[in-house]
Amino acid sequence: MKKININYKIFLLLFLIVFANYFRFIYSEDIVITKENIINKNSNDKKITFIYKNKVIPFRYNQMITENEIYFNQDDFVTFMKSLGFIDWQIVINQDNHKNINNCTLISNDMNKFKVNFSPLVYEDKIYIPFSLISDKIGFSAVFDYEKGKVYFYPLITDIDIKEDAVVINSSREIKIQKAFYLNNPLRYVIDIQDTVLSPNVFRQKILSSNEYIYQVRVSQFSELPAITRVVIEIKKNQKVKNIAKFLPNQLQFIFSDRLPDLYAKKSLYDYKIENNEEQIKIYQITPSYSGNNISILIQAEKQPKYSVNKLDDGRYFIDFYNSILTISNNELQINNEYLKSIKYSQHQLEPFPIVRVTFTPQNDYNIILSNANVDITGKLLSFVVKQKVKEKFTDEELTYASYNGMVIAIDPGHGGNDSGAVNYNLGIKEKDLTLKISLLLKEKLEKMGYKVVLTRYNDQEVTGSPIDTEELQARVNVGYRNNAIVFVSVHINASTYSFANGVMTFYNKDIDYPLAEYIHSELVKTNIFEDKGIRQANFYVMKYNKLPAVLLELGFITNYNDAIKLMSYENLNKLAIAIAKGINNYLKNKRNQKG
Repeated sequence: MKKININYKIFLLLFLIVFANYFRFIYSEDIVITKENIINKNSNDKKITFIYKNKVIPFRYNQMITENEIYFNQDDFVTFMKSLGFIDWQIVINQDNHKNINNCTLISNDMNKFKVNFSPLVYEDKIYIPFSLISDKIGFSAVFDYEKGKVYFYPLITDIDIKEDAVVINSSREIKIQKAFYLNNPLRYVIDIQDTVLSPNVFRQKILSSNEYIYQVRVSQFSELPAITRVVIEIKKNQKVKNIAKFLPNQLQFIFSDRLPDLYAKKSLYDYKIENNEEQIKIYQITPSYSGNNISILIQAEKQPKYSVNKLDDGRYFIDFYNSILTISNNELQINNEYLKSIKYSQHQLEPFPIVRVTFTPQNDYNIILSNANVDITGKLLSFVVKQKVKEKFTDEELTYASYNGMVIAIDPGHGGNDSGAVNYNLGIKEKDLTLKISLLLKEKLEKMGYKVVLTRYNDQEVTGSPIDTEELQARVNVGYRNNAIVFVSVHINASTYSFANGVMTFYNKDIDYPLAEYIHSELVKTNIFEDKGIRQANFYVMKYNKLPAVLLELGFITNYNDAIKLMSYENLNKLAIAIAKGINNYLKNKRNQKG
């Protein structure tokens, strides 16, 4: 009897070892995948739809979902990351000597850089990535709508802080205000931010203030479906928000004073890390020095600090000195020479590490260039040289009379009528309105130069109103033919699912199009309004099926905050119109000279 008991125990022990070995990868921490709690895996349950930005993520396979977790198939995880806007990323699989998977590392090198280790689930020889273990790092949260069988992905509100006279809100993606309004008793400014979920770090947070503008800031998840974050700023008597700034797509500043907005960068934006026992560096003096027409700023420090030179879209430069303490009072030096208005220095932040910031503001008619530092032999004196770069001036006086016997130019303002083109709902601007404004300004400039101009539309309407795109586009091409035009220029504003995409592009199709594209693009780049994204070949209908030299202009991205703000300025639209007119004129002048 004892022998049987011993054999039974040995058999049971061997069975448990084999069983545990067989299922060793079916466990991810304390979550167990079984047939009973898997949704969408070898079952007849209704298909779960995954949604981001109101678009269905096109997964090839069904994902595995437990009550509190989503496991992404390794192939569909690529689709998932692409849908969220990640481009430069990878997963490193860490294996032991027996090819067993220990863990994985997700590494992102674009947008918000990060590295996160996680334990994958291995099921039927495939790797599944658990969303909860990476969600905080990638900056997204999942909201489940069980009744409709949908899972929504929303970016996180990652940080809310009070900075001197401003409330600064940071998100993992572009921030869009749904609505903002005042309430009384007590006086409050309420901001509803659409399509966002609070990070656990700021969930139901209350921030008290001791400044002259704000009592406190409260934040909460106002609703989950739709996802709306509510920020309530309780403000002091007679105070109002005087400026809403957005230097970064994922950062909003609500400023209560009259000052110019500044960039508040969080730690994740700095390529800097404090080493162990690294001592803070004292900065003793910041003084300007003049040499001819150039200005230098001299930084006297305890020893050489690490720093970065940065440029803002409005033309200002700033230098951040890391892990540095300013021993003198914050100050703004009024320079008021030909090209530099002022130099401001301050203790920009103390946490998570101290930064001293020096900001250079140019005069209105100038760009400036800021060089990297020259350091003396002791390393204690740094010198940054500020040089002037005169802005291109774009005025109607530059448009000389061409006297080309009334040559006809065809201008095509893109979209119109029921076709709005691309839209920035946050700023309330539409592509069809911008293209018409620019085209009407361009018509005015060209007519001043002696050209005749015909537009494919003069108001908010389509040419034919046909629901068939090719009919509408051919009608636009025909406008040029009917009026004996010599060139055709189609004006558009670009758009992208990636909010960081920006810049000006000029498209051509045929060989005869390219010289016209080159002349116009050269003048557009000189405006310094948008980043130069080059001349590209494409098969757009109004170029491909057009016998005339034809180009299509994409004047900035309406989906990029900085580009969109520039497109809301009449001055910029006028500059773009002048640049296009000069490009057309230069093209025709060169063509005429070639004919002799």
